[in-house]
Amino acid sequence: MKKPIPFIFLLCFILLLIPYKVNAHAYLDHSMPTQEAELEESPNEIRLKFTEPIDTNVSTVTIKTEHGELIEAKQQGEDNIWLVLDVSPLQDGIYYVDWQVLSLDTHVTDGSYRFSVGVELPPNRPAETIALEEYTEERQVNENHTFNWNMVLRTIDVIVITSIAGLFFFTYWIIDENSLKTVKMNRITITICIIGLALFLLTGFGHLYIRAQPFTQGTWTNLDFWRTMGVLATSTVIGVVSCIRPILLGASLIFLSNHTQNG
Repeated sequence: MKKPIPFIFLLCFILLLIPYKVNAHAYLDHSMPTQEAELEESPNEIRLKFTEPIDTNVSTVTIKTEHGELIEAKQQGEDNIWLVLDVSPLQDGIYYVDWQVLSLDTHVTDGSYRFSVGVELPPNRPAETIALEEYTEERQVNENHTFNWNMVLRTIDVIVITSIAGLFFFTYWIIDENSLKTVKMNRITITICIIGLALFLLTGFGHLYIRAQPFTQGTWTNLDFWRTMGVLATSTVIGVVSCIRPILLGASLIFLSNHTQNG
């Protein structure tokens, strides 16, 4: 019985496709109007530039009055680093710009600042403006009143991959390839692969769900929620990984099954 080299390659791809955490959070670089700006005339647009590429299909920016009334405006993205909000002429008053973006490392960050048109800004109180630098993953977890589900999902991913890799290595490098034990280990590995495939589908959905929720207030019956899930699956690294990894494991499972039957 020959060693299934193609399966090794597929397994290596799966091993390399573990979602990893990178330090590339998108911070607000600058804005127009700037924070605390006192304008004499209404701006035609609100422009926000971020320090890292963002997913402009999911990220949002809104403007509201000091009384919390949302102002209708058209949003667009530029060069995966700008969010632009086209606004109609604003009346004199104080306005707040709120934004929420999905950064390159698929972390959600948000912030808020204010400016005025035709009036002076009153002294700013600490609670009125949220500095992006203060928004951390730890704060996000605390606000959701839950523990870090991302870490749980990553842990499951690592356990599945290391289990499959360990069984495969033990079967084809430790046990004699002509031994009857190899066939039994093959069957055990196939069973683990099936379980792993189910877990990959579950954790992949979980990764996308966690990231879609902040942008849609995630409800199952909301079409916008599923649209956002689709965007994340096709336009983010973790989304592509979540889709490709079960496909690769499924291909590995088919190959190993055929190899066992022909062995």
